[in-house]
Amino acid sequence: MAREVQLLGRSWRGHGPDGPREIREALGSTTLQRCHYIPSPVEQSWMTRNISGHICEHATHSSQIRAAHEWLEYVREARGATSRLTRSPIHLSRWHCDDGRVEYIEPLTGIARHPFAKVGCRHPKWMERQNRTTHVLNVSYLMLANDCGRMSEKGGGGGGGAAPRRAVLYDLGCSVYAPGRGDPRFDGRGLGPSLPLFDGMYRSQCLPLERIYGWEAQEMDTKKWWKPVPASVRSRLTFYNIPISEEEEADVEKKEEAAAAGSRARALGSARGAEPTTTWAERDGTFSAHLLSAVSPEDFVAVKLDIDHRKTEAAIADAILRRPEVASRVDEFFFEYHFAFDDLDFGWHSGKGMPGAVDDTVDDALWLMQRLRRKGIRAHFWV
Repeated sequence: MAREVQLLGRSWRGHGPDGPREIREALGSTTLQRCHYIPSPVEQSWMTRNISGHICEHATHSSQIRAAHEWLEYVREARGATSRLTRSPIHLSRWHCDDGRVEYIEPLTGIARHPFAKVGCRHPKWMERQNRTTHVLNVSYLMLANDCGRMSEKGGGGGGGAAPRRAVLYDLGCSVYAPGRGDPRFDGRGLGPSLPLFDGMYRSQCLPLERIYGWEAQEMDTKKWWKPVPASVRSRLTFYNIPISEEEEADVEKKEEAAAAGSRARALGSARGAEPTTTWAERDGTFSAHLLSAVSPEDFVAVKLDIDHRKTEAAIADAILRRPEVASRVDEFFFEYHFAFDDLDFGWHSGKGMPGAVDDTVDDALWLMQRLRRKGIRAHFWV
């Protein structure tokens, strides 16, 4: 059933949580597989009714707390090449593929980060006494893509695993680089810059990043910015000290029409000489233009979006959701979606009368993230 939703201040229509499941290309597969997204009961409990105004009430319910303890432990056990799974993954969301494979991911919740993060909800006193609540930047709830099992699977007639995939990171809002923040154990320390953190996390998941692209709008002293970057990272990292941009959907349609006309003109003039080459920034400068020129659907691509510029974030999220050629190149997506958190404030200042007040609700955020998952993208709330 279609319903009207608000995404970052814009209206659009889409299927609700009971809409049709999408087809996704199975990760690492050479043939197109049908993989259906199955949200866990924990996730669906946030989707079956409007949860705006009831975030804390739902998050601190005993059933949510009990389930979260279990799925957090499963996420911890499933990391890296030496996973030791001792629990049922019933509380995790998943994709079921026609070839029999199952791919798990943490459930979406209205807390939009670690389920026990100190966002202002009143947790049971026993959780406080036992230090079960945690910092709002704890990232240990994330269940990232993991190629360790894929790499060790026996190939037909041989003994080797699947060929490694080229892994690429787009860090939109990367701030600075600081060493020592890429702890591959996911110990929850999301307190530092994201570039080394993601580099370490993906390395531990047997997806070492071959290319890293980072954008930061705040003007930096580039010499100081590059100073702490290790030599092993420098050859893989491209840093753009400019704002990232993206076009609105209407502008994309106009540009496609203009491009079609331009291609006809170039065809007529091709006999007169080669077309001058242009850089990405000179040609377009948008996120989608860079993505389409730098990676292919065969690559593993992770995108982190956290630039605190609502219009641009909306346009980028919309491009991933709406444009198949963009979505086909994004495997994993991390988004710090600022919404009105029932007028609580743990740093967003997004409630009524606050400096960062927004109209978006938790229901809008949950709808977007689940819709991306139904399209086959491993969408996570970021911190």
